[in-house]
Amino acid sequence: MAKTVAVAGVNGLLGKHVLNALQEPAFKSSFNFPIRVLSRSSGSTSTSDIEYHQASDLASYEKALKGVDVLIDLRGAEALASNDLILAAKAAGVTAYVPSEFGDEYEKAGKYAVIFGLKANSVKVAKEQGLQVIKFRTSYFLDIAFGPLLFLDPKAATSDYVGDGSTNITVTSLRNIGQAVASVLTHPFDKIPENVNVAGSQTTPAEAVKLFEKYSGKKVTVNKSTVEGLIKVADDVIASGEVFKELLKFLYVLRVISVTSDAADFKTNNDNEFINPGEKYFKWDKVEDFAAKTFA
Repeated sequence: MAKTVAVAGVNGLLGKHVLNALQEPAFKSSFNFPIRVLSRSSGSTSTSDIEYHQASDLASYEKALKGVDVLIDLRGAEALASNDLILAAKAAGVTAYVPSEFGDEYEKAGKYAVIFGLKANSVKVAKEQGLQVIKFRTSYFLDIAFGPLLFLDPKAATSDYVGDGSTNITVTSLRNIGQAVASVLTHPFDKIPENVNVAGSQTTPAEAVKLFEKYSGKKVTVNKSTVEGLIKVADDVIASGEVFKELLKFLYVLRVISVTSDAADFKTNNDNEFINPGEKYFKWDKVEDFAAKTFA
């Protein structure tokens, strides 16, 4: 049976990709249209495929979510400080909640899991409300990975990876993440696991350097970091309370997680065949293709 879907937080990186994927021919018949988009602002024009609802509090959220089967939450960390959207979903009779995860397996991040506290709380509250939680763990976004996350500074043509740079890091494109969400939600709710690990492509910091050199024609200077040095920087960032004030500082913490745990490595621990068996529905975007398109 087709599902009625609502999406909150479409103005971020993932919004348009999730909406586009829900409308792809491979998935569209599994959803009722229009898709409902919850937005704090007014003025967006609804179409036959997308219906905008201005909502920003418990009452308006509940009104917008009446009749919805699954709520996809793409909001940023600041918005997650309020639980109103989740409480409204329960009151409106929503069955399933896709929390604003879309990152690494932060349960493995040790002391650094603290930066994901609001995300973890959303999951906790949703479960307490009796909603089915479907968490998409995608590791890092391929679209922004060629930078601090892969220990690379393209502008300066420098890298500061640790050791031989062989740490495996999963990167998934925003397009593929949207498609993964759409594909999984075509399944009956009782067939969908709580944790869905998405592994678009694999790379290492050393490989990222080679790909950048290959397609940019620039020679990268590698100034190796130590794990201890990276930990100190991350600890200082967290202690300063500025981890969410500057994207770069947040990325500094993420890259420490990648070299001190396997929280960002879904090379073998993934659900790709459940999501996209034999690439039946879409092609996974590869790191080298992205590098060629970006740096050539």
